[in-house]
Amino acid sequence: MPTTAIIGGGFSGTLAAVNLARFATSPQRVVIVNTGRPFGRGTAYGTTRGEHLLNVAARNMSAFPDQPTHFFEWLRSRSEFDAIDDHTLRETFIPRRIFGDYVRGMAAHYLGTADPRSHVQCEVVEDSAVDVIPRGVEPGSNQGGVVMLEKGEPIEAESILLATGNQPPAGLPGAKKLANDRRYCGNPWKDWHENLPSEDQHIVILGTGLTAVDVIVTLRNKGWNGKITAISRNGMLPQRHFRGIEWPHAVPDDGQTRSLKELVKLIRSDCERLRGVSQNPVIA
Repeated sequence: MPTTAIIGGGFSGTLAAVNLARFATSPQRVVIVNTGRPFGRGTAYGTTRGEHLLNVAARNMSAFPDQPTHFFEWLRSRSEFDAIDDHTLRETFIPRRIFGDYVRGMAAHYLGTADPRSHVQCEVVEDSAVDVIPRGVEPGSNQGGVVMLEKGEPIEAESILLATGNQPPAGLPGAKKLANDRRYCGNPWKDWHENLPSEDQHIVILGTGLTAVDVIVTLRNKGWNGKITAISRNGMLPQRHFRGIEWPHAVPDDGQTRSLKELVKLIRSDCERLRGVSQNPVIA
């Protein structure tokens, strides 16, 4: 039985395994190597904070491109959304922890042992992959390899997928000197909010992207009303979603297979046409 090893058990690794289970036509084994964050959640959906929201509306968050309303229909099965009408729910930015529930639910459904029709046997290994040793000697031989683990036995695999996700920010020059200083946090996804300064002090955030928005919203939700300064090279916050116009899909539905470079070119071309209005309709 061929084996596929997936290094990383966040959204990408989990959905890769789920889609293997959905479309496999012959028996195969899938081994997911996961560490650090709960399987199926990763960094993005491992947050427990209710104010950390998806940055895409529910209508566009299906895990399956061939079932575009899948996430919306899943939300409809949860009682906490009973009082929200369909239109409002489609346009809602759902808490990321709930999307993590959704991904884990898909994993349980497709990767569990309950469905006798499934061709995939899935195993989740809680360990760290430290190396991959290719089997093939010739370049491009594609003979698989061996995944070396920090603690466990090596995993022999015909296919190996890297799904290691978003890495912590690189350390700033001189940051090592601050490693034991409780006032400094080099990883915004740790529990920094459990050790907040008094409100007469000053919090500085390096960066003004979506993670900075998460930090600011968390501070306000915890009732911290001190001074916050966010610094970045451009000083720009993420743009709001714009739904003022409908825009045709940037990629023509003509059945052609396009390279990643060609797809990027098409999307950039449409974004340029909407310069000064909003590029959001192109990617929404």
